Amino acid sequence: MSPSKEDAIKESENPSVAENYSMDPPLFCNLYFSHLNGLLKLGNDRQLNPDDLGVLPAEVDPLHCYERFREAWSSELKTKTDGNYSLYSTTLKVVGAWKIIFIAVVSSLSGNAMFAVPLLQEAIVKSQDGTRVLSTAVLWVLITLTLIIPVLTTITVSRAQSKRTYYDLQMQSALRMAIHAKILTVGPIAQKQYSIGEITTLFQRDVMT
Repeated sequence: MSPSKEDAIKESENPSVAENYSMDPPLFCNLYFSHLNGLLKLGNDRQLNPDDLGVLPAEVDPLHCYERFREAWSSELKTKTDGNYSLYSTTLKVVGAWKIIFIAVVSSLSGNAMFAVPLLQEAIVKSQDGTRVLSTAVLWVLITLTLIIPVLTTITVSRAQSKRTYYDLQMQSALRMAIHAKILTVGPIAQKQYSIGEITTLFQRDVMT
């Protein structure tokens, strides 16, 4: 007997995480993927089993994503009585629109921060040829910024890209689960005209685009 959707959600909320994963990963694990060290070491010692891979966090679990999607869609149906429903805004609510906006702003600021480096270098050069007078403290601050800004920009952009991928995974998981639920309601006449594989391919193409 297969578990119900509620049982599956409860199980994913209290996952039995494999020992080779850290519940408190190191600070820079997202840069160096150090949270996978245990898994790599285990794979070097023996063949990996499905249980060694652990479980998905509840935040990206497809069942949780689909539940958030259903709640957002129900709210969309209640608030917009004119029938002008938006699947886009509903999908954003699966993650949180403010998170998407924040990542977009951070990515934009990080990309534009690189333009400050040539301006700082210009000020440093002018201070050396006598065109502009700068104190020693200000000069060292400018030099430090020219070294720090590229590093911080690279880290921030990389982090923002990984977050965008993380949020995109949640939205796609919600849509795929919604598609799966919709396919289950397809009538017998439609199933005679198109196979389940063809219907799934058409829906999945819509999800990716």
